[in-house]
Amino acid sequence: MRTLLKLALYGIVGIALAIPAAVLLLVLGVPIVAALAVLAVPVLVVLAIVGLPVLIILAVGATVIGVTFALLGIAFGLGIALLKLVLFVALPLLVVGWVATRLVGSGEPRRSDRVTAGW
Repeated sequence: MRTLLKLALYGIVGIALAIPAAVLLLVLGVPIVAALAVLAVPVLVVLAIVGLPVLIILAVGATVIGVTFALLGIAFGLGIALLKLVLFVALPLLVVGWVATRLVGSGEPRRSDRVTAGW
């Protein structure tokens, strides 16, 4: 029971101190915010005139760079896939074909078997 009374007392004291502080901030803060809003209008106009084209140019530049890196990533991925295809499919097939032609032999005569006209 004592803890509950202590908690209630602290809550009442906190609210009693917070209400005057909120009123003081309201009385001082609203005119300051109004003055800053009036002063910010010319700055916003200048930023809209000068900054908006710069912002658009930066956005377009970022888009171009992003698309460029995306296309490079796609090309790099396709290159890696092609390299894997060559290393693990085409090269072993070529080696097997070469070994098979060496073991079995092809139907063509060798260069040493050809009859030349005195060369």
